[in-house]
Amino acid sequence: MSVPNERAGRQVRRGERKPKCVPCRECDYVYRDMRGRELFIKRRFRHDPCYCGREKSFRYLWRRTEDGDYLWRKPPDADWYLYRLDKIWPVKGQTVYWTEGEKDADALATAGISGLPVYATSHHQGAAVGATVEQAKWLLGARTVVLVADRDNAGAFDAENRVMLLEEARFDGLVEIARAREGKDAADHVAAGYKAHELVPVSMRDIIRAAKAYRGKAASERRAEYTGAKR
Repeated sequence: MSVPNERAGRQVRRGERKPKCVPCRECDYVYRDMRGRELFIKRRFRHDPCYCGREKSFRYLWRRTEDGDYLWRKPPDADWYLYRLDKIWPVKGQTVYWTEGEKDADALATAGISGLPVYATSHHQGAAVGATVEQAKWLLGARTVVLVADRDNAGAFDAENRVMLLEEARFDGLVEIARAREGKDAADHVAAGYKAHELVPVSMRDIIRAAKAYRGKAASERRAEYTGAKR
């Protein structure tokens, strides 16, 4: 007996070992401190061909010392830092867009009016793991933090978590939640020709409702929804 595998384009016989994805390097996201010093690299791979349904994966590169070799390892203090920190610091009095991923932050950074810079950042853990209060503290002093949520229940769950982290960090500015006007995420929004200020506001009530639906699923289903895997 065989079962369909749409990604592979072939039939996988029951009991047969599932083929492995072939990861191909797509890009590097370099994390830096507020002075521009490299902290670590998050490397993005696309799966070509893809058999798992995720289509992408990530690995960390870290050097213990400036003249040392890179290690395929997540640095111990990685969860303390935000992406593009050297571009947004200091945040005092600014409007900062906090996205769910590095690709979204890079896209929004180019989507200002008349060439004006956009303060865009991201946490490196995505929605599956989430952000930390240490990362939220970097935004203290900003006038407004716009939490850009992906247009799915996982994105709502992640946005709700970031609201709570800002509260825990004692952020006293304005917190707004927004989504792409077209497509799933901020990168799709910008690719469609829209600017950062044209993101669509989302009410906290809608975020809470979608996040509740996400939490209500079994853990395996939540993971499948986040990764895009076939169930």
